[in-house]
This record gives sequence, structure tokens and C-alpha cells, in this order.
Amino acid sequence: MKRSSVIFWSFLVVILALVLRKIKIGYDAMQYVRGCAHEVSFEGIMKDPIFIELIKNFEFESPTMIIFLNQYALDMTFNWLCNIKDMPNAHKNLLVITLDNVSDKQISTTWPNLKRYNMAIPCLKDRFQSGGGRYQLFYLLRANIAKAIVKLGKPFWMVQQDTFWLDNLLDLPLNNTESDIIFDRVGEIPLIAGGYYYVRPTQKSLKFFEKLSEDLEVSYKQDSTYMTSLCSRDDLAKCGFVPYSILSNWAWLDNPSVKSPMIIQLDCETQLEKKLDKMKSLGFYFLEEDEKSCNVSAVKEAKSHVLNRTMLPAVSEKSYSHTQLIIYTWIIQKLHQHYITEFILNKIVYPYAYYFMFTI
Repeated sequence: MKRSSVIFWSFLVVILALVLRKIKIGYDAMQYVRGCAHEVSFEGIMKDPIFIELIKNFEFESPTMIIFLNQYALDMTFNWLCNIKDMPNAHKNLLVITLDNVSDKQISTTWPNLKRYNMAIPCLKDRFQSGGGRYQLFYLLRANIAKAIVKLGKPFWMVQQDTFWLDNLLDLPLNNTESDIIFDRVGEIPLIAGGYYYVRPTQKSLKFFEKLSEDLEVSYKQDSTYMTSLCSRDDLAKCGFVPYSILSNWAWLDNPSVKSPMIIQLDCETQLEKKLDKMKSLGFYFLEEDEKSCNVSAVKEAKSHVLNRTMLPAVSEKSYSHTQLIIYTWIIQKLHQHYITEFILNKIVYPYAYYFMFTI
């Protein structure tokens, strides 16, 4: 057999093995979701009077921001809380949803003035792994929480802690758009990043999250790419985007010559521990040695770096998962340049993106 034939068939075997691996991961993840879905159900959320009362007290003119965490995201959360500590109303307009009693106690002790809602979900108390069952269940929980808040008639921001804020998100003007939901995005293409989105309490928003919740419960989907697919439909919510120049991500760090964004999502790693290590190496770590108290000077220094676009040398160091994200993003950007391939992305690739990203 010719060497070229051996290489070709070896390549096919590797691809097949990766695809079968992804199918197995997806099957296991959905088995986990099916066994735990009752713990994050919309009906259960809406039956909790504590949750209902919290949401009813949301201000309509000044939207509340929602974050989630379990005990394994405490350091990331403390780090972010230090970053935004001195921004007007940032802590005041924040609801922290804890997923276990350990994180709830730590938040209440370290940041007693924050609004908290403890769900104590047994199936979400352990570490999350990207693409795994707990992450899929978390997607479903987040969709059901969004659905519940819209049902109760309040606007809100869904946000994440693995970010750096140069300026206050609450200062972002939102009245000059008719969009039902305003998303962050990956670069200049209409691909939702999913970490940040603003929701108006409209019937179309409700339909959007009803559909998202319904499908996440029964099918292995990445919520950000699937939300992109749902936004391409005419019968659901009207979707808008925060300009990428305002709400950016890790890619800005590779090209800090352009205008400094308001917020940088440092979402280039698939594991939480590696995300925090990456943030430390870039100068986005704001905790003292006790891992609770704020290092105010570190916050100021990081803001100066971003404002002056003078990033640290560690930005050039990329992990395997980061490199994969760069490659997938580049491919998607090229496919979005043509109507036919963009249509295929929205209707076929995005709903089943996990299976197409079989190397992750």
C-alpha cells in the first residue's frame, strides 16, 4: 500500500474516532440532563416565593445583572467583584445566584451587601467541564431563569465573571434599539458569544427562551451557537448586538492597537482553573493573598494597561484549547462572508455545533 493511502486512511480513522468520541460525550451529557432536569425546572423556579419576591423588586429603568456560581467559581467571582467594586451601582444592581450552600455562605460572609438567591442544586455543586453534563444542565438552568424573569415582566442583564471591565456596563445606552434581546458576539460576525446579553420582557423574548429551554432539555446543544440559530428565525425574538468594539473578547488582546473596549471577555479557556491562571498571567488578577480582599492597585494597573493598550508579553502564550478556538473562529468568519454558507451555519451547523467541533 502506498504511503499516501496509509496517511489518508489513518486520517479518516482519527476523524471517525473523534466523531464517535463526541457522540458518546453528547449522549452521556444528555443522560445527566434528563436525570437532573427536575432540579432546574421552570415550574420549580416559579413556585419559589423567595425568587418571585426578588424579581418583583427589580428596577425597570436600571436593569439587574445576573451571575451564577458554585464553590469552584468563588475565586473567579471574588476577582470580578473587586474589578467592578467602585463602579456606580454595579454591586447594587447585581443578583448572585449560588448553586450550593458553600458558595452562598462565602458570598454572604465576604460580600454581605450583595443580593443573593441560593438554589442549592445537587447536580450542579461539582466542577463543570465544557461540553459535559453539568455544563448542559447549567445552560438549561440559565434559560429557565431567563424565561422566569421575562415572565415576571422585568428587564435584566445576564453576565459572567470571567471578564474584565474597563468601564461600567450599566452606562451602556440601550434605548436606541427595538431589539428584544441584545447579545454579545464573537468578533464582527453575527455569532453570539453568550456570556452577556440584555433581555427586554416582551412576548417575543418569552417565546425565544421557551424554545431555548425546550430544546436544551432534550438535545445536546451549545447554547450560544443555538441562540444564534434561533435569532436567524423570523418567528421568535428580534436580536441585536452590542458592538464588538464595546463588548470584546480574548481576540482583542492579540490586537490591542484598536480602541479599548468597555469589557473584555477572557473566555479563551474551556476549564475554569486555566481561565483564572490566564487572567493572572495577563495582569487581570485583583485579589490579595487571602484570595478574598481586593487589591485596588492591581485593578488600577490593569485599567491603565487596557486603556493605553500596553498588554503583557504572556498574551502571546496560547493553550491547546485557545488555539482550537482561534481556528474555529477563523473558519466561521470565512463562512459568514457568503449567504449560502451563512444559511448552512444557521440551519445546520449552529444547532449541532458541539458535534462539528469534535476536537474539543
